Amino acid sequence: MRGEQTILNIGIDYRPCIVHIPAVTQNLKNMNGKVTTKIIKEKQEFKGLFHCWSHRSELVGESPLRDGHPGGQISATFGLVEYEDGTMHEIEPQNIRFVDGIMKEYGFCEDGKE
Repeated sequence: MRGEQTILNIGIDYRPCIVHIPAVTQNLKNMNGKVTTKIIKEKQEFKGLFHCWSHRSELVGESPLRDGHPGGQISATFGLVEYEDGTMHEIEPQNIRFVDGIMKEYGFCEDGKE
C-alpha cells in the first residue's frame, strides 16, 4: 500500500542481574593437625546488566608428566555482564542471578499435567 510507513525498532534488551562472586578461602593445617579455613577475600555481590552469552575455547598442550593428559581443547561458557561502573566482566553462569522476573511470564505445570 502506497503512503504507509513501517516502523522497525531494533534494540537490545539487557537483563538486570546480580553477580555473586564467592569468597576465596585457603585451608591451613596447624601444628596439631587441625585444619582451619582462612578467608582471603570476602564474597561479593554486584548489580549488573547481562548482555549476552560468550563461549571461549583454548588449546592445551600435552602434559610433560608420564601418563599425563594427551592435550586437546577446553572450552567454557561465560555471561558478559556490565557492572554499574560501566566495566564489562566474564562471569560463570552459576554466579549470575537474573532479577527481572521474566520467569513469571511463562506457565509451568507444577503437577506434571498440561
